Amino acid sequence: MKYCFAVSALAVAAWAQSTTTTAATASVTQSPKQVCLANCPAGDAVNCQAICVGVPHPGESQMIDTTDCVAKCDQGDGSTAASDAYRKCQDACISSFIITSGTAAPGA
Repeated sequence: MKYCFAVSALAVAAWAQSTTTTAATASVTQSPKQVCLANCPAGDAVNCQAICVGVPHPGESQMIDTTDCVAKCDQGDGSTAASDAYRKCQDACISSFIITSGTAAPGA
């Protein structure tokens, strides 16, 4: 009896494995932004990705100019007024050399 049960179980297992199912295929359409991101070269990924998604992406010279400008800001004596003045100077440097808003690449 045990032998018949074991053989029956194996037969059912083998039958279950021999059935095939076909998975439905789905096509995925990428958005223009996804296509843009996929086409970014490996060496220029950060700037390219920034352009694709529409965020600021300053170049090296803009960063150097901004750093030089901020270095010239008076850091003051640590008082609230001096800290506020430093922050305003820093913000002015950033807004002078770096575009702080961005637009996505055409079609993105």
